[in-house]
Amino acid sequence: MVFCFYFLLIAQIGLGGSGGFGTASDSLYIRIEKAWPFSFTPSVATDGKKAYAATREGVYAVSRDAAEATLLPTAFPVKAVRCYGGFVYAILEGRQGLSIFKGEEKGTYPSDANCIDMAFSGSFGFIAAGEEGMIVVSLADPLFPQDVAYFDTPGYAQAIDVSGNYAVIADGETGVILVDISNPKDPKPVNKYDTKGLASGVSIGGKYVFVADGKEGLVILDFSKENPLVGTFKTTGFSKAVRFSGKYAYIADGNAGLRIIDVSDLANPIERAYYNTAGFTSDIALSLPMVYVADGQYGLLIMENMLLKHFK
Repeated sequence: MVFCFYFLLIAQIGLGGSGGFGTASDSLYIRIEKAWPFSFTPSVATDGKKAYAATREGVYAVSRDAAEATLLPTAFPVKAVRCYGGFVYAILEGRQGLSIFKGEEKGTYPSDANCIDMAFSGSFGFIAAGEEGMIVVSLADPLFPQDVAYFDTPGYAQAIDVSGNYAVIADGETGVILVDISNPKDPKPVNKYDTKGLASGVSIGGKYVFVADGKEGLVILDFSKENPLVGTFKTTGFSKAVRFSGKYAYIADGNAGLRIIDVSDLANPIERAYYNTAGFTSDIALSLPMVYVADGQYGLLIMENMLLKHFK
């Protein structure tokens, strides 16, 4: 099913502060380009060519120019969507596993676990599965993943990112867990850090881990140090997800919308831009300068980070 309409939002955010950066309180530096008012959008992903929006009907694949959206239907509502290797992985509500798409092909991953998020490395996928911790699956056949290992966590695994030999798990009230996945079939714990908030999202940038920590905002960790805590920034909302690129951390901040934090000085992060959305921003995906925002009942928002045009 293909839809060929979109809504241009009437108000576009301009630049403020004539003399320089200022702060986000007087300078937004985000322009909203387009919006797709899907029924409900809790998650978004991108492969650089299209954006993929999770909805109750399935996953909508939105063209880069946002001129059309094609539905990839699922039997159950989709709570999260991720892309890897040309495949689209739709994580289904409840304990219904995954639906997997590539073009006209469709596969499945049945699971009794409460799958919430997924990251990838090589021929393996790593699933944050709530009370079941982390599940490692083989992607030898990407349309039909197979379990190869399990890693129990003390909390509620709700987000995951991987880089090199390590996976980082946002484990809810128990904080953040670093796991050695050099042998994906035998993951081993390395370190952990108990954040003050509810660790809900993670993004790895080099040796640093950026954590969306609920009401505590952004937390920055370096697990190579005896005390991993490097910096913090208290946002105005509930930090649900985070993505890192360049010198910015992009935060899905719940009722406070999208926040862009300059982390050039890791110990003293500064908010440089924001956009207060009408909904509950729960996920973001980057194809810079474009930022795709999952805004709950207000669907998919497509924004541009104007900082990248005006400040190098």
